Parts: sequence; structure tokens; C-alpha cells
Amino acid sequence: MMDHYDKCHRPRPPPSLCSNICGFRGKQRETERKIAEKEKGFDHAAMPPRKQVGLQRTREMKLMYGEAAPMILGMETAMQLGFDRNCDLRQPKLWPNIPLKL
Repeated sequence: MMDHYDKCHRPRPPPSLCSNICGFRGKQRETERKIAEKEKGFDHAAMPPRKQVGLQRTREMKLMYGEAAPMILGMETAMQLGFDRNCDLRQPKLWPNIPLKL
């Protein structure tokens, strides 16, 4: 059976050089795999958030609106959820839907 070197009519490299190249390629593939995993978010050392999510916003709302802050925050949340639901149902086109330069 002919392999790549026989098809190209190139002389075969010595076995020690071939094993060095193959070893390097294996290490390179392993490094690329680790980088791809980190980019995808497969970091095994991930930590939970240190601060409570939304705590800063709640404090700011309380400062601006006083005792009415929970009611206003609830109204904002209801409006945002309604908007998101309508966007999911109707799938609007993103602006601009026509080119600016005709």
C-alpha cells in the first residue's frame, strides 16, 4: 500500500525525525483542544459569582425611588418580559431592513 511519501516521490525522513514531528503534532493538537474548550466555556475551575446578581441595581432603585422601588422594579420587569415575548412570537426584522445606500 502506498502512503503519502511514496505518492509524492519524496524520500522518507529518518524514523527519529518522523516520531519527533508526530509527537509535536500530538502536543499541538492537545494544546489547540484545551484552548477551544476554554473559548467554549468548559473551564473546570469556574467559580460562582461573588456578589448577588442584581444587588447593585436594587440599591440604586431604592436610592432613586425610596419605598416605591420594588413596585417600579416589578413594572419594569413586566414590561421587559412582555416585550421579549412579543419579539419571540413575531420575530421582527432588525433595523435597517433596507440598505441605507440605494
